[in-house]
Amino acid sequence: MTDPGGRRRVRVLITVKTYPTPSTKYSELVCTAGIIPDEDFIRMFPVQLRDLPYDQWFSKYDWVDVLIELRGKQDKRPDSYRPLRDSIGIAGHVDTSNGWAERKRLVLPHAAQSLEALDHERRSNDGPSLGVFRPAEILDFDWTPVEREWTAADHAKLTQRNLFGRDRTPLQKLPFEFRYTFRCDDPRCKGEHHMMILDWELGVLFLNMREQYGEASALQKVRDKFLGELCGADRDTHFFVGTTHYPIESWVIIGVFWPPKAPQSKLFE
Repeated sequence: MTDPGGRRRVRVLITVKTYPTPSTKYSELVCTAGIIPDEDFIRMFPVQLRDLPYDQWFSKYDWVDVLIELRGKQDKRPDSYRPLRDSIGIAGHVDTSNGWAERKRLVLPHAAQSLEALDHERRSNDGPSLGVFRPAEILDFDWTPVEREWTAADHAKLTQRNLFGRDRTPLQKLPFEFRYTFRCDDPRCKGEHHMMILDWELGVLFLNMREQYGEASALQKVRDKFLGELCGADRDTHFFVGTTHYPIESWVIIGVFWPPKAPQSKLFE
C-alpha cells in the first residue's frame, strides 16, 4: 500500500550487491537490487551498507522488509527507488536446498531471452533498467588494469563522516576492471559482448586472495571461481544486469545466478 507521500512498504528478495563506490554525499554507496514477488526487479539506491546497524546488514538472497519511494528527478529509471534507512529489516533467507529450487522459482520467471531483448524494451518503451538472462555461450573472463589508488577527490569522499557514520575499515580500491565475454541467443546479437562485472563478492574475493597469495595468484583464483565454477558445464548460468546512471546509461553485469543444471531424465532405464 502506498502512503500519501508516495512511499510503500515492500518485501524484497536481495539478488545483487555491487562493490561500494565513493560518494560525495554519503561517503560510500552500494547499489542493491532485488525482486518484489508478483512484481519485478527494483534497484534500491542509495544504500550505505557499511554504516547501517549490524542487524540491518543484509546478504544476497535475504528477504528484506523496507519502506521505499521513487527517486524522482534524481533518477528517472522506472525501477529505481530510495530505501528509507531506518525502515530496513531482515525477514528471512532463501537457501540453496533442493538444487536451488526456491531461488529458481523466484528468479527464473523474470528471465529475458537475451541482453538484446532487455535493451530493446528499455529503449523503445522506457522499460526496466534491470534484468536477468541466460547467455548462449560464455567465452571468457578477463581483467584490465586501472588506477591503483583513489583519486584525491574520491579519497576525500571516503574519509568524510556524516551524522550516522562509524569507524570502519577503509574501502580498498580494486586495481582491475573485470569482464565477461559472451554471446546471446538472439538474432539481434551482433557478435561478442565484453561486459564489466561489478559484483561485491568478486571484489572481496580478489582482495582476500591477494592478501593470502599475492596479486597474480589472486587474479587466477578469481577467474577459476567466476569462470570455472560459476560458469561450469554443470551450471545453468544467468547474468543479472543493470544500466549505469551517469553520465550515460550502459548495461553492466551486476551479479551471477548459477544454479545447478537440472538432471536430464534417461530415456531408457
